[in-house]
Amino acid sequence: MKHNVIVATHHKTGTVWMDGVFKAIAREVGAEYIDFKSQYGRLDGTSKRPFILLNYDSDFGEYGHLLDRADVRVLHVIRDPRDVLISAMHYHKKSGESWLHEPIPGYDNATYQRRLKTLARKFDQYIFEMEHSTASTLRDMLSWRYGRANCFEARYEDLRQDVSLTYWRRISTFLGFDQKEQEISCQSFYRNSLFGGLSRLGNKHVRSGDINQWEREFTQDLGYAFLQKFPDVLETLSYENTSSWVLKLRQAESTDMVSEKIRGVVALLAKGKPLVDTPASLAELEKCLNKEAGDSGLLAANIHDNPICTVNYDAKIPGIVVVWKRHATSLQLRFVHEKLLELIAKHGAQKVLGDDTGLAIIHHRDQEWILEDWLPRAFRAGLKAAASKRPLSYFGRASTANIQSRAVELLHQGFDDLASAREWLVHCEVVRPN
Repeated sequence: MKHNVIVATHHKTGTVWMDGVFKAIAREVGAEYIDFKSQYGRLDGTSKRPFILLNYDSDFGEYGHLLDRADVRVLHVIRDPRDVLISAMHYHKKSGESWLHEPIPGYDNATYQRRLKTLARKFDQYIFEMEHSTASTLRDMLSWRYGRANCFEARYEDLRQDVSLTYWRRISTFLGFDQKEQEISCQSFYRNSLFGGLSRLGNKHVRSGDINQWEREFTQDLGYAFLQKFPDVLETLSYENTSSWVLKLRQAESTDMVSEKIRGVVALLAKGKPLVDTPASLAELEKCLNKEAGDSGLLAANIHDNPICTVNYDAKIPGIVVVWKRHATSLQLRFVHEKLLELIAKHGAQKVLGDDTGLAIIHHRDQEWILEDWLPRAFRAGLKAAASKRPLSYFGRASTANIQSRAVELLHQGFDDLASAREWLVHCEVVRPN
């Protein structure tokens, strides 16, 4: 092996498939095979011998540096989010995985699986799945740092149709396998594929494996619900260019009302407008976050200490420090900005320091809101300058770069480390009002 290999997947994106393929490859080429989640203890020794490592949710935490090693090549696999939803819902109704059988808060101690199975309509089962496991999976997909030179970005759909192994040979070459190892790699891939030696029968992880299941499974009302929950995910991941796909879905009811509703939704999205009105005031945003409970409730309860984003005044700058810890929904992002504005006004702050490391993406409509609504109010409150550490995520970097390039009135500089951003901001001279 010319390089060590890291395989990063997400729930229901072909994890079991890739696990079978790369276990076989490791066995044949004499590499150490490491399951990231269950074998933490072996990670410290990965520099001593060739290894193949699999991580089934692509969250590497404190071991994120492994992805940037010069001797590592990465294969990252994603799947159409609509098919992820379908596959996850059906799997979670039958799987024996332990977490599905543990009581979950807020559902009278019912387990995830029991709660899912008690919902009578398939539509409601999909809604439950969208609100829970699939939401986490799609958040991880968006949070991934795309654009790494040492990473092959693969799609489940391309792998599933690769009967000729042309696509897989490209991947094998990229990963650094020599000619003999490529033959081993291709044989392992074929034998573990549904179009090759792997049978669906008796495989508890495989229900269908087909691509584009959403075309026959989704109804227009489910498509509408999906767009409400994940308005930008398909376009962000380049699975769709517009939202018109929902018009091609079958109707769940033989009424014109559903069709008109869906057409209205698509018309709104085509104009760049949100599906639902976003609360405008801080009080309304806080009320909505408290309804969501969970991490949203923690954010609403304490902007200074929560799992999503913290905002605090630092007298040594002097200015406001914003630390993004993970992906934020539109409601969460706007709440944070309103609280930021509140602190700017309270302290008369002219500077903002942003640690954008965990900022996965800012959706287009929220970028426009920041530029057209929030920034003018921030300028009136006294904001003059900002410095930030760039996001790790490719989409996060693209989002912030777009905002910064258009915010011409704001004195701003981006950095790859927080210390440099802070140093620049502290010494940045701004004109103070008389």
